[in-house]
Amino acid sequence: MIDKNKVIPTQITGEKSDYEYSIPAESPEEAAKIFRDAAARLLDVNEWNKLCGAGSATFRLANDRGKDLKEVLQAGRYIKIDIPGPGTKTGEGYDWVYVENIEMRRLSESSECLAITVQPAQNPTAGHSSVAHFFSSESSSTFLLCNNRNSVTMSVHGRNEVPNTHTSKPLDNIRNKLVAKSAIAFMSAVQWKRLVRGVIEGPTEEKKNSNS
Repeated sequence: MIDKNKVIPTQITGEKSDYEYSIPAESPEEAAKIFRDAAARLLDVNEWNKLCGAGSATFRLANDRGKDLKEVLQAGRYIKIDIPGPGTKTGEGYDWVYVENIEMRRLSESSECLAITVQPAQNPTAGHSSVAHFFSSESSSTFLLCNNRNSVTMSVHGRNEVPNTHTSKPLDNIRNKLVAKSAIAFMSAVQWKRLVRGVIEGPTEEKKNSNS
């Protein structure tokens, strides 16, 4: 198993969250196939809302100018998030995160882990450095997909989740505080629980097709 303490940022302030889903595999070969399929879904950010289901946020991969991209996730990109409800002026209606790191670690000949870390970021289309997210810049989300030979596990780990209430827009500060509280209490729990399961099992239609 991967040492999560070496991948997930240290919890220092605010709240934290952890969501995990795992399925068994009958053989290392089956685990490897499940892992490959799940990794493809995890790296296809534009399709995450299909994994999360109705009522979830939508996610779009973007470059450093805020232009939408149709490609697999890579470090140095942005993700713009459209959550249900009002957005902010700072983010032009979106919450933005920056992809800090993507790393594939091989743990043994048939065991490996894909780790992705993102942090709240400024709106790359704007001419200022204010963080455009309901959490502050010290917050992070780490996505871990691990092939453990006889099982595959997907997890999401939020750390240092502090509401972003220090923008130059008073209404944005109020909105961020309200959204951050709801995210900590309910919204993130529902969405991330759906995502960790969806990454491994696929969206509903994909499951139906695989069983037909």
